[in-house]
Amino acid sequence: MNLILFSTLFSSAQNNWIQKADFGGVGRSDAVSFSIGNKGYIGTGAISLSSEIQDFWEYDPGTNTWTVKAPFGGGVRQHAAGFSIGTKGYLGTGSGVTEMNDFWEYDPNTNNWSQKSNFPGAIRLGATAFSIGNKGYMGLGGGGDVYQDFYEYNPATDSWIQIADFPGGKRTYATGFAIGTKGYVGLGEDDNGNHFSDFYEYNPSTNTWLQIANFPGTERGYAASFTIDAYGYVGTGDTTGNGGAMNDFWKYDPLTNNWTQLADYGGGVMTRAAGFSIGTKGYLGTGTYLDNLSNVIFSQSFWEYSPTTTATYEYEVRNSISIYPNPTSYIVTLNKGNVTNTDLTLNIYNVTGTLVKTEMLKQNQQQINIGDLSNGIYVVEIKSKEWTEKQKLIIQR
Repeated sequence: MNLILFSTLFSSAQNNWIQKADFGGVGRSDAVSFSIGNKGYIGTGAISLSSEIQDFWEYDPGTNTWTVKAPFGGGVRQHAAGFSIGTKGYLGTGSGVTEMNDFWEYDPNTNNWSQKSNFPGAIRLGATAFSIGNKGYMGLGGGGDVYQDFYEYNPATDSWIQIADFPGGKRTYATGFAIGTKGYVGLGEDDNGNHFSDFYEYNPSTNTWLQIANFPGTERGYAASFTIDAYGYVGTGDTTGNGGAMNDFWKYDPLTNNWTQLADYGGGVMTRAAGFSIGTKGYLGTGTYLDNLSNVIFSQSFWEYSPTTTATYEYEVRNSISIYPNPTSYIVTLNKGNVTNTDLTLNIYNVTGTLVKTEMLKQNQQQINIGDLSNGIYVVEIKSKEWTEKQKLIIQR
């Protein structure tokens, strides 16, 4: 069982944004974005208050260059939704002359779009999408109505099935991302213009939604998101249209169910932007904001986000250290895995917070005798000079 990290690291390098080459197409809002392998993709969207576009672009972080690709096969549109599965990208719904429910697959190897089975829900714009493993998920959005339905897409059979409705009610312009085997959806607005800060976790194995910690920033729609390692990142967006654009950025840790504020988005206040991740870096760009004369500016700005060095180490530690068995009886084994710290201390506390055992951890795999402790629930704490981890331990005989 992996240890659960409850506290942040005490010292860290500053997380930061680095400006990269401007997006290759004209500035735009409400584009679709996803990554496939070591390349990122942004396309479609609005280039003015009355004009949509269908071009698509590939970003190579190795060369910091953009290359125009085949235009989206479904024609001009904005407010569409998309995700990637394996070596393919997927895009559907949105609005052009009217709202749509068509759905398309992009193959970067052939630079070709092929139409797939239509999204089975009502035609709509402003839907939310993410992918888990070999399945895609899409739902919410608006148009003739505002919706809370959600659907799962299987590319192997080119088929959709309806899954459990989103429990937060009807909304559009929400934000979605996936971490491991779970999906996360939150924020957005309803048909009365009310904005939200709630978030929910979707478990495809049980087809259930669970409410998690609220997003701690201002409630909003049109936020951008991406995933790096075992964390979700959410920021920008607006509460009142372009005039309410924001630049704050946050990290969600599903193991602690906790949000942490990070460095503000480097491109300034922005809404309706597009984001994706490649490896250990996140990318965010395009979108709109108001200038000093209240003109709507369609941005080409594009930025790379690097998490803290300790955030990366925190992820490595979490996936290296294990403690077992749990529940246990007389002996518990702690395996340090790839953690290189040699100065680690193990503390065990009872339910009242009293320290009942402490030991230095000197071996990669060390057995701890807990035969002198009574049955019950304890907290195991592992400390270095830089970080602290805690996990619940159950002793039963």
